[in-house]
Amino acid sequence: MDDTIRRSDFGTLETGEELRRFEGHDGGVCSICVLDARHVMSASEDGPVRLWAVETGEELRRFEGHGGGVYSICVLNTRHVISASEDKTLRLWDVETGVELRRFKGHDGAVRSVAVFGTHHVISGSSDRTLRLWDAARVKSRLARAHNEGHIGERLDRVRRQAAAIRVHPTTRSHSAHSDHPEFH
Repeated sequence: MDDTIRRSDFGTLETGEELRRFEGHDGGVCSICVLDARHVMSASEDGPVRLWAVETGEELRRFEGHGGGVYSICVLNTRHVISASEDKTLRLWDVETGVELRRFKGHDGAVRSVAVFGTHHVISGSSDRTLRLWDAARVKSRLARAHNEGHIGERLDRVRRQAAAIRVHPTTRSHSAHSDHPEFH
């Protein structure tokens, strides 16, 4: 591993010509992901996650907060990425601002990899010899509140009303929907 990221044009495999070099990391680059056609992100042993402009190779933003090297990064959507670190955490970042939105704790060792799993989950792998599946729906609800996204907020309100209509029996712990609640008709 070296401290650079290189872009090659795979359309001209005959030459294998390097088109761009992205320099700036102080530790080995462990992971990269494509955010969109104009941006890539990188994770490194030096700690900060970085956002790069593909056309110029310019570093646009640093995402700082991990207490160790960052081994893996993945795109949740074009506005949010998740990083996995030596500090035993996953972190959710807002790409536009560089702000940490959520921290996932639970691993007993360095988190080595992270991937989006389906539409509502994130899965991580750790040196503690476990894979952990995280509920991304909670993340989405926090994001909806944080960004005040109306259409998602309306759906969340509906889910909250539905959840409020579910009754749990105190002895058997069984549950049932309140039959005359309007959300169930």
